[in-house]
Amino acid sequence: MPWVLRLKNKIIFSTIIFILIGLVTIPMLIGTTVCLKSSKANFDIKNLSKSISIYFKKNSNLPSSLYSLISPDYNLNRLPIDPWDSEYSYQVITKNKFMIWSSGSVIHSDTAIVAVYSKTEDGFEQMLLYNF
Repeated sequence: MPWVLRLKNKIIFSTIIFILIGLVTIPMLIGTTVCLKSSKANFDIKNLSKSISIYFKKNSNLPSSLYSLISPDYNLNRLPIDPWDSEYSYQVITKNKFMIWSSGSVIHSDTAIVAVYSKTEDGFEQMLLYNF
């Protein structure tokens, strides 16, 4: 019978170790997923800002919406969808400033990805990036 007790203790010990590993690993994986989503959203926002800069150079004003950018002239065949399966949002602040944000990051997670751009001599430069 002592071998049965040893086997039972090993099974209990293995189960506890498995649970502890899961408790440590799962939050790390979730954090990595949020980080990857944030990186993709930042990449998309940067590309949208480049298209807006091209639009501004050709039209001398900011587009009224992101849909105005869908054209080979502005390097966009379609608008990107953020990693949370939502559209990006865009708002003109002044004639030389705008902001873009990931709607999905605000609605579907506990992070918010918002970028504000301002006109410079060379185009538009990111003034603020909120990634919280």
